[in-house]
Amino acid sequence: MFSVFFIFSKSLYFPGNLPNNFRLHERINVSVNALRSSIRPIPLDYFKNDVFCSREMTGDLRTNIGEYLSGDALHFSPYFFNVGDDEKCLSLCQKNYSETQKKYLMNLIDNKYRIVFILDDIPVSFIDNQNGNLIRSPGFEIGYKENGEYFLNNHVNFKVKTLKVDEDIRIVGFDIKSIENSADGCSKTSKISLNNQNSFTFSYSVQFEPTNVDWNKRWNELLTIDYSPKYHWISVCNTLLLVLVLSFIISFILFRIIKHDLRSIDDEQDPLDEAGWQLIHGDVFRAPVHSERLCALVGSGFQLLLGAGIVLGVAAIGFLAPLNMGSMITTIAVVFIVAAPFGGFLSSKLFHSIGDVNWKKNILRSAFCFILPSLILYFLVNFIFIRNESTAALTFHSLFELLILIGVIDFALFFIGSIIGLRVNPFDFPTRINNLPRQIPKQPWFLHPLFTALAGGLAIFSVYFVECYFIYRSLWTNLSYYYLFGLLFVVFLAMQIISFEISICFVYLHLIYENYNWWWAAFRIPASSGIMLFIYSIFYMVSRYHPPDLSSIAIYLIFSAIFAFALALANGTIGFIFSLMFVQKIYAVLKME
Repeated sequence: MFSVFFIFSKSLYFPGNLPNNFRLHERINVSVNALRSSIRPIPLDYFKNDVFCSREMTGDLRTNIGEYLSGDALHFSPYFFNVGDDEKCLSLCQKNYSETQKKYLMNLIDNKYRIVFILDDIPVSFIDNQNGNLIRSPGFEIGYKENGEYFLNNHVNFKVKTLKVDEDIRIVGFDIKSIENSADGCSKTSKISLNNQNSFTFSYSVQFEPTNVDWNKRWNELLTIDYSPKYHWISVCNTLLLVLVLSFIISFILFRIIKHDLRSIDDEQDPLDEAGWQLIHGDVFRAPVHSERLCALVGSGFQLLLGAGIVLGVAAIGFLAPLNMGSMITTIAVVFIVAAPFGGFLSSKLFHSIGDVNWKKNILRSAFCFILPSLILYFLVNFIFIRNESTAALTFHSLFELLILIGVIDFALFFIGSIIGLRVNPFDFPTRINNLPRQIPKQPWFLHPLFTALAGGLAIFSVYFVECYFIYRSLWTNLSYYYLFGLLFVVFLAMQIISFEISICFVYLHLIYENYNWWWAAFRIPASSGIMLFIYSIFYMVSRYHPPDLSSIAIYLIFSAIFAFALALANGTIGFIFSLMFVQKIYAVLKME
């Protein structure tokens, strides 16, 4: 447990962290991350195939497990700056390429791979003016293709923004003014292509620019969005409006009907005139078919739901660095494990309430309901990474150790929560269950499982699909930094509210049509939003992402499937929990002898 919290603390970003101070003329090293592509989700090592200048210093700069999983490969680069000293056209090295190396570089250019240098934890960004809009992208492309010829960007003009504090200097910005292709690495008069040239000179220039930007605000420019903020706010306002409208409609309908039905009960009407939901009071808490599977899904979903809420809450208040994907992944993994006992508690408490006796099987099923298929899928992804010599690939020995570590800790905490859940009192069901099950009448068409799943899934999907577009845009196509976690947290809460409201609405419809098999419907209807997410992922891939090969398609679809499964479990769980509370409440008020 102590190791888990230590890893968690290392992955957090605290705005009050002390800055690094440098002296004038002090030599500082620029580090480099893995090469990343906007169309191919397979990061590659910067030094692979020796196509760039060699480094003087060696060493792996990765600090947490998330950086390994995300494919980050932080190394010292061959670039050095002297603080405060402008340099012009410094020759770095000359590379003589073989045909194999040239083909590799051409492939990198075709797949739009980018180089990302890092100075004092700030990733370099390239500023481009497109249609009057300032576009800030992380890193810069290795080269470009023009009229069938490939050109290598072998000269880079860096700009370092500094803040003077007493006698010290702090780094507050790291940009690229321009990237160039030229015969000698500096001249703009002539260009040379990879098709016709084997020898290239790499060079760079650096300019230090004093500014008044505060050190705590040095990331602000990196987090500049490349679209009008008003569209984002409009989408969030529409989401909140939809939540309010649906909340009002559902609340009005349900409370009006229930109030009418309960008033009829107080008036002691003829039993034959009772509302449908009153007639099934002796069956409404009858255990559903495959109840052990439902308990497992609800337990895993609650673990995911709680973990997601904690991560988004921590990110919303600013304690997660959006520029460090490795820290984000580490935090998500650790919080998921820490939430395990709560999922185990709910799963076992529900299992104990339904009345089954095979509690050991339930614990195993619940603990590995999400993590086992996710790990199997990740094994497939890792195999693809290994085949492509990606920096995201883990050796099978390292992967096995990682999975054992996560699996053992997660299961141990889940087991503790499950044992506690078995020892506490079960859920209190206000009515007794009849010995013989009541026959369920023919159901109307709008309660068909396919229709309810479609209607509920689309309603929930409408809450988050705009935000989903922005996340996918940042994560897959733009390679930019998503940082609007405050708004994302609001959308997350809105999605949960809509999920349980939709679930309650359809559960009540099941009850008034004398269908006491509401348990699975309460989970299935909001969980169908996960299917909508996966369908949208396919649409986004076809319309926006355009991965170039089968490996990229497979990785994209596998990760999309894991995200969709997690969303389905979380939304299904919140719908089920509130539906169970709703059913308990209305039948507790029901006065039956």
